[in-house]
Amino acid sequence: MTITKITALPPAPVITDTESQFASKASAFVSALDGFVTDANALASDVDSALAGSLVQFDGFAGVWSAGTFNSGQVVFHTPSDAFYIALQDGETAEPPGGNWRQLGTAESTSYDNTTSGLAATDVQAAIDEVAAASPSGYFAKANRDSVAWNKTGNDTAETGQTIYVEVGGSVLEIASGTSIAMPTLSAGTDYAIWVAPDGTLEADASFNVAPTAGGRRIGGFHYAPGGNASFSLNAGDGGTTPQINEFSFYDLKWRPSVADPRGLTLVGDGAFWCGIYHLAGDHLVGPPHRHGVNPARDGNPPDLIDGSGNYPDAQPMNIFESLWYHGFRTPRVEDFQLLAFGTKEAASRGSDPGTTGLPGGSTDAQFTSHWGVIQSTGVISLWSNDSILSSSAQTLPNPSRGNRFRVVRFATLGGAWPNGSESGSRYVNTDPAPDSNAGLGGRGVCDHLILE
Repeated sequence: MTITKITALPPAPVITDTESQFASKASAFVSALDGFVTDANALASDVDSALAGSLVQFDGFAGVWSAGTFNSGQVVFHTPSDAFYIALQDGETAEPPGGNWRQLGTAESTSYDNTTSGLAATDVQAAIDEVAAASPSGYFAKANRDSVAWNKTGNDTAETGQTIYVEVGGSVLEIASGTSIAMPTLSAGTDYAIWVAPDGTLEADASFNVAPTAGGRRIGGFHYAPGGNASFSLNAGDGGTTPQINEFSFYDLKWRPSVADPRGLTLVGDGAFWCGIYHLAGDHLVGPPHRHGVNPARDGNPPDLIDGSGNYPDAQPMNIFESLWYHGFRTPRVEDFQLLAFGTKEAASRGSDPGTTGLPGGSTDAQFTSHWGVIQSTGVISLWSNDSILSSSAQTLPNPSRGNRFRVVRFATLGGAWPNGSESGSRYVNTDPAPDSNAGLGGRGVCDHLILE
């Protein structure tokens, strides 16, 4: 047999490569090494066969042949004939291929030139080890970085929308576009994680901490909403009450909101920003800050103090702001709000206190779901915004004050509340006194959209 000499390995992947560069380099590099290993294994097989055929016991590699005396079982490399030989008798002095030698195989070389690979290693095994050490754990890549990895295929079904590459348990798996995500029985108002099992199976599960299959890795998620999204039309108001996956809530490891906890959020516009699907919860420290079926943060249900020591004394805007900022959110400005509420029923209000977030009144609440799936977006509970009117004189201090000077007169409120009738809508903007706190004023956070390399 002949072993191909590796004269120049392709450039090795390095941690600073982009995803596509790393994948391409790794494939070419490993392919070259695989070819060498295949030949080396074939040579070993030839050695075994030769030994068995001659009943000679291998007695070590004696190096490159030079004149001398060799005993049975010693192997030499004979440079003139570019071949390995094993001595078949003790006291062998003849030069191969003469005398009692058996040829084991031919090879130009078992080393390689590392000048082009960028590696320090000078042998194949060390090169393999060096590449393995450079391979980043947690690898995740997509065919198209500018779109999310998942597609909604039905109210309760989803699949990969492109080929993805993901490291699980030390192995990088290729998962084809169109691969279905196995779904549990989905529950309205619940966030689901997308996990990949070691065998490449994709599974959705309500647990964000324990994989449904041992050794699995969490790589994305979505929200299963209590109703649909409004049509992409002004004043649509047709979100409805059929529970389904909100397609704008899909995220993966490289396409996601900027906050630490991606649950309960939907992407607004053409990647403009992420927004809470529901109003800020009063108990925002015990789960996702924006949750289904809970009493929103407002007067009578003030938000948790961020240090976990109790609750703020009321739901004044400064207390709402601090609660949102703690989780990485900001309040929507006027220009944010008109977009996030697009598709809601305009010039209308709910007419009564909703009690909880979600669709407690069925279609009464569903008419105020926006195109992006922001639920109770207008005409239910108005949102505090940090757009403000300043003063040159002292104003009523916030509660708690934390100092003795405050010169904000009023903050903007957006969207309108249940008593506001036809005033409510996606461009409803009011100003309320900075120390105000009432049951019709609450919060909802927005944050940046991230597309990561």
